[in-house]
Amino acid sequence: MTSGSSPNISTRPKTSNVSKLLNRIIFIIINNLIELIHHLIYLSYTMKKLLFLFTISLMPFILQAQQATLRIKVLNASNNKVRIQHPVDGTWFPEAVDEQKNGIDSIIKYTLTVNKTTWLRINGYPFIIEPGITNIVFDYGKKDVLRHTDRNMEGIILFSKRDNQFYQDKARTFYKNDTNTVALLKRIEQEKEAELKPFTDLLVAKKISLNFYEAVQNYLNVNAVIIEAAIPMIVFSETKKLNSELDAMWTNAYKKHPLTNIQDTFNPDFYYHADYYVFTYLQYYLAQKRGIKSDIKNENDYFKYKYQCFGTTFSGKMREYLMASFLQNEMMQNKFQPVLLELFNDFEKQYPRSHFTPYLQTHATQIEAFNKVKKTSLNQKQKIIADYGKIDSFEQLLRQFKDKTVFIDIWATWCGPCKEEFRYNKDLEQFLTSKDIDILFISTDKDEADEQWKTMIKYYNLEGWHIRTNKALLQDLKNKFWAGKNGYAIPRYVLVSRGKVVNANTFRPSDKEQLYNQLISELKIGL
Repeated sequence: MTSGSSPNISTRPKTSNVSKLLNRIIFIIINNLIELIHHLIYLSYTMKKLLFLFTISLMPFILQAQQATLRIKVLNASNNKVRIQHPVDGTWFPEAVDEQKNGIDSIIKYTLTVNKTTWLRINGYPFIIEPGITNIVFDYGKKDVLRHTDRNMEGIILFSKRDNQFYQDKARTFYKNDTNTVALLKRIEQEKEAELKPFTDLLVAKKISLNFYEAVQNYLNVNAVIIEAAIPMIVFSETKKLNSELDAMWTNAYKKHPLTNIQDTFNPDFYYHADYYVFTYLQYYLAQKRGIKSDIKNENDYFKYKYQCFGTTFSGKMREYLMASFLQNEMMQNKFQPVLLELFNDFEKQYPRSHFTPYLQTHATQIEAFNKVKKTSLNQKQKIIADYGKIDSFEQLLRQFKDKTVFIDIWATWCGPCKEEFRYNKDLEQFLTSKDIDILFISTDKDEADEQWKTMIKYYNLEGWHIRTNKALLQDLKNKFWAGKNGYAIPRYVLVSRGKVVNANTFRPSDKEQLYNQLISELKIGL
């Protein structure tokens, strides 16, 4: 090395060191890859296990949520519609109705999700539907309209012919014939078994399925319990007291068959059974035995109390169903009470995804519209007879129309069927106007309903003459049209010409052509 020269230092490591470093890096990478593969394998196994467990946990729901497809053929029908009453969220809700139009081949295809079975009504016929495809044929040109169904046909026809007497009337008949509770329970059981036997015979003959049989059996069991509970309820409601035997009968009916099975809702009397359980048995009868008195002061308090009691007495899906059914049952009366809107809003908050809400919303919208109309005035064609409170007889009323022909509609704000008929008033008004016939609406409401009466005139757009009866006029109407009976059936339609009754009980507006032809015939006027 010469003085002043730089030392010869290499800038590259020796080959052996580079090789060691590379091997070390490769080793680390391979180890990490192996560990990653192990993690992936474990994760895959875990995911498969979780997926398997998740699938197993869902199996009851997967098995329940099966599809039923109906192919409904309708022959010789007066219209091309099929009316299907269907379940809502596994319950029977009266307003759940679909109207389907026939296709070119007169066939309607209808699908729904079912558990083992579900109930439907198709054109009034009760069906118990099972998963799979079911072909159904109606022929309205035949005496027996139901001509074919793939499954359980004899059972369906047998069930459709059963006695549908109102359960309270049946309960009264049982008690009238025998007041001994042991004998009553025996007779109720015997009647249930006698009604079930033809279905048992069909099951043995393999003409109905086991699922169909079990659905009918449960229906009849519920029916029997409803009658058992109704007998003491009716006796208590009418006499305000019960003996120890009837007391025990009432209590045991609810113990024997608690109101917890959602399938029981397919019995059309179930809601009323639950209503009487909560409010007549629990909140009135048992409360009275404990010396507790109700402090309900008005209708608003009553509605809130009932709604809350359904909420505190029941749980789960039954709670939701009964609270919705209560709202539907009160809203459908079309009295349009604002308190029902308040309760409906609470229901929506408690059950934001309820399947019942769309059916309740229709009524809620009507209540809102009705209460807006309250603030408006009657139009020129909605005429209230002057000094109507001073008219004491039908004869005095007719003097207002002595030279006229008048079609009279007797109704009341509390009468649901009366208000249903108002849907047909537009066509009726056109017909009456063309024949120079006046229309007179006679309301039988009491004085406290005066504002409600006038609001309904506006809401239903009832064009014509109006009067609300006082006590004397109402009694005179009862004497003339209902043989003086205290009770009276409305709606009632009367045709009067020049002060004389031509027909005291005509067809209804919903009868349309039958009514129009009847009026033409009675008055001998031209088409």
